[in-house]
Amino acid sequence: MIVAIPLDARERVYHNNPCACTKFSLYEVSGDRKDIRYRYIETKLNPWERYSGNMVVDPKMKACECESVLAQDPYHISEHYALLEVIGKSNILIVDQYCLNTLF
Repeated sequence: MIVAIPLDARERVYHNNPCACTKFSLYEVSGDRKDIRYRYIETKLNPWERYSGNMVVDPKMKACECESVLAQDPYHISEHYALLEVIGKSNILIVDQYCLNTLF
């Protein structure tokens, strides 16, 4: 399985909404309960960071506070799909908090 972990600019684990992180680190995890192995694959830049998008600077996005009207807006929903460019092949995204659009 492939695991994605959001990181900040100093490559520390990012604890806010993963849409607002700087980059993602991808790892492959394999084995069974008694012999778990992991392998670093790569670190990829968040597309919103790359293009100086609103996601990374909006305090509401960092705090996962999308209002219900905004959360149902098709354009806003598509903003979350931009992360699939980076973590689309991942099986698991390890996060502390996230908004429902990230879950979907």
